[in-house]
Amino acid sequence: MTRWARGFLFLTAAWATVATVVSLSSMARAHPHAWVDVSVKLTVDDSGRVTSMRQIWLFDDFYSAFAVDGLDGDGDGQPDMDKLDELTLNNLEALQKYQYFTDVRIGGERIAFDEATEMSSAMRGKRYEMSFTIPFRAQTVRWGGGLTYAIYDPTYYVEMVHAESDAAIGFAGSTDGCTYVLEEPNPEPAVVAFAAALDKTQSAGDRLAPVDS
Repeated sequence: MTRWARGFLFLTAAWATVATVVSLSSMARAHPHAWVDVSVKLTVDDSGRVTSMRQIWLFDDFYSAFAVDGLDGDGDGQPDMDKLDELTLNNLEALQKYQYFTDVRIGGERIAFDEATEMSSAMRGKRYEMSFTIPFRAQTVRWGGGLTYAIYDPTYYVEMVHAESDAAIGFAGSTDGCTYVLEEPNPEPAVVAFAAALDKTQSAGDRLAPVDS
């Protein structure tokens, strides 16, 4: 079993059952410097194995304005697409060393995945969106104990929350029988107090990351 110090994205599957946990909106709202709505789609092959995870990150208005400042080269009021794509590429290159803030496990054992592919960028109104796919290494994907994933910034500099959409969790490929169930997070009171006490200039280090129990 996994104990989650914060309620970030959490998905459990036994190739047919999926559960997701969203972060608590009341925890340390003054601390994060950016907020991201995340959507996920898992691809399932004919043998019932998850082969990849497609992620869409939609950033908040304020971070988006900061991130795209200076990218409007033609003066049309929107960032140039080539510059927006370069921003996404740079972001993903930086995130690679942190495994894209993504932890995937099967039967409690962390599995490996390859460098992100199928990168794309967009503006949704005033919000910057980046999308990418994480291919799982097939030899590490074993069923039996269920699949879990967490998407989180362990320092809580960025708050990752589940998008409020029916399409926020989806499947592609051989998806017969694939479902998901939403579960509420249950962080320990001491962790809530610690997160709430953080000033906006302070980092939590890795103390808000999920830990095994």
